[in-house]
Amino acid sequence: LAEKLPYRNYDEDAYQQALDSLVARGWLAKEDRAYAPTEKGKVLRQEAEDATDRYFDAAWVSLSEAEMEEIKGLLAKLAEVLKPPEEDPAE
Repeated sequence: LAEKLPYRNYDEDAYQQALDSLVARGWLAKEDRAYAPTEKGKVLRQEAEDATDRYFDAAWVSLSEAEMEEIKGLLAKLAEVLKPPEEDPAE
């Protein structure tokens, strides 16, 4: 994992500790050098996905039409500012 996800800045020991913890909780099973979710782990993951879906919409449905339009405008401005500069074709 450390090699596949270097941008997360965790070393091999940190990933191993996390995997060992998930095995100890019964959420992952280890077979040889591979890990797979247990039934308990699959159920827990689905519960987390369902909760994420429920809570994601809660913030947006409470906004008025005007508030949504304001947010869209602000996000458009942010996207414009975050665009990388265009390369000068003369260079």
